[in-house]
Amino acid sequence: MGEVEARLVVFPGKAILSPVEAAGLLGISCGLLRALAWTRCGPRPISVGGRRLYTREELNGFRTQLLSEFGIEAGKRLYRLRLPVEDESARESDPLMRLLCHHRLRHHCVVRALWGMLLFGMGLLLLLLLFGAH
Repeated sequence: MGEVEARLVVFPGKAILSPVEAAGLLGISCGLLRALAWTRCGPRPISVGGRRLYTREELNGFRTQLLSEFGIEAGKRLYRLRLPVEDESARESDPLMRLLCHHRLRHHCVVRALWGMLLFGMGLLLLLLLFGAH
């Protein structure tokens, strides 16, 4: 028997988006979305056939969560959702989402680094106490 290749068929009004489309919907660059996924502080991707994809529901939830963390309400015209553009070259970035994503990424990395330094310091202290000169 031959191998069966998994394919995903998507209809108009997509619920599942590629990383390029997901970044376009959020208004951030693909690199920033990749960094958020790598550090696991961004929208949760799904894996279909070894490809990383995003659901529209997860992306909208991530956007709402980021906005609410800073007291920005999307429904009260303080911030309006930009409609996605079909042409990739005409896509504009969203400065607010870019700023919020960078903040979240920076905060996540700093917290991880501090925890790492704390554990490293405790390990050194333990080694000094166990094997230190008397």
